[in-house]
Amino acid sequence: MIKKSCILGGIAILLAILSACTAPNNPIETTKPLDPVVARINDFDFTQSQLDHELAFDRAVHLLTTGRELTQQDPAAKLDRLTTGLLIDQQAREADITVSEAEITTALAAFVDERGGSVEALDSALQGQGATLADFRETVVARTLRAEKYLTETVLAGAENPAQQQEKLASWLSGIQENAKIEILYEPPAEAPVVGAVAPDFILTNLAGESVSLSQFRGQPVVVNFWATWCVPCRQEMPTFQQAFEQHQAEGLVILALDLAEDASLVEPFVEEFGLSFEILYDSDGAINKHYLVNGLPRTVFIDRQGVIQHIQVGEVQEVLLQGFLGQIL
Repeated sequence: MIKKSCILGGIAILLAILSACTAPNNPIETTKPLDPVVARINDFDFTQSQLDHELAFDRAVHLLTTGRELTQQDPAAKLDRLTTGLLIDQQAREADITVSEAEITTALAAFVDERGGSVEALDSALQGQGATLADFRETVVARTLRAEKYLTETVLAGAENPAQQQEKLASWLSGIQENAKIEILYEPPAEAPVVGAVAPDFILTNLAGESVSLSQFRGQPVVVNFWATWCVPCRQEMPTFQQAFEQHQAEGLVILALDLAEDASLVEPFVEEFGLSFEILYDSDGAINKHYLVNGLPRTVFIDRQGVIQHIQVGEVQEVLLQGFLGQIL
C-alpha cells in the first residue's frame, strides 16, 4: 500500500483494492480468442491479458513481501476486486487527474520500503513472473496515485472531519457503482487435456514413494512430460529438459516426468544415467496417460501459473523450440 499522511483509514482501505497484491501423432487442435474481454466497465474493455498481468503483479509483490511463492490465486475474485478500482480510475481520468514520473518514482520507493524490499528486488520478482517494472509503475502505482489525488481533492473536498469523510466516501462510491454498467464476462476454463483449459489434476508417486499432485504446483509454470525408457525420442529429449530445468528452476519451473507403466528397476537406472533432478512420477497403470489422451510417446504439456494448458507438443521436443514453449508459461 502506498500511503500518504493525508489519506485517512477509509481511503487506505479503498486503495487496497487497487494495489492488492499458469511416436508422433496428430496434435489436439483448439481455437480460442487471442485476448478475450473478461470485464466491461462502462465503455472500457478489460482483457484476459490485462487480468494475467494483474495476477503476475500480485505474485511478484507476495514474493517480495514474504519471500515465498504465491501458489493459489482466484482470477474471478481478483477481477471482482479490480472492478471498483478500475471504475475509480475511470472517474479520475475523466477529471483529468494526472501523475508525474517523479511522483510515481517516489511512491514506488515507499511501496517497496514498506515491504522491506527494494526496487531492484521488485524488478527481479516481476521478471520472474513474466512482468516488467515499467508495467507495474504505469499500472498499479500510477492508478493508485490517481485514485488518491481524485479522492482527496475532489470526492472528499469540503469534508471537515473523519466521520464526514467516511460518510461522503461511502455515499459517493455507492452512487458511482449504482450508475455504472459493469459486466463480468470471465469464464474459468474447464478442466480438459486441451490447450486453453485447466490441466486435469492427478496424484502419482515419485521415486521416493511420496505422493505428488499437479495442483500442488499451482502458481508455478509446469511441464508435464509423458515418457518411457524404451522410447527413443524420450531418451533424446531428456537432456534438453534437464538443461532447461537447471536454467529456469529459480523462476519456479517444475517438470513432472510421468513414466508409463514401468518398474523401478528400469526407471531408476535411466534417471541416474541422465542425471535427472526434476520429479519422476510412476503412472503405473497408465491411467493419467489415458486421461490426457496420450496415444503415443513422448508427449509434453506446457501449463502456465494459473494451471491453464498453453501448448501440447506431440513427439520429441527439439531444443531449438523448447525456449519458445517455456516462454508461454514462465
